[in-house]
Amino acid sequence: MAVHAAAERALWEGLFTPSELSWKRGAQNLASAPELTSDVVDVAVLADQVNDLAREAAKEGPRGERYGGIVATCSTCHRRLNVEPH
Repeated sequence: MAVHAAAERALWEGLFTPSELSWKRGAQNLASAPELTSDVVDVAVLADQVNDLAREAAKEGPRGERYGGIVATCSTCHRRLNVEPH
């Protein structure tokens, strides 16, 4: 999960600095992060969605919308598992 958090931070910096390098690094790191596996079906689906969203974020396009989608998906998973981000 630390890799996912670091990737999200790089996306944040890439969005608000703005930094093309941070954004690309965050998207690529999130897309290639260790897979989040779960025997809970909806959690596994959310993990796949985050991976897909990260691959999309690496492409040209609206960063704010893409960042929002990633964070919303992560948040849904955290709520489902009763995990508070640190």
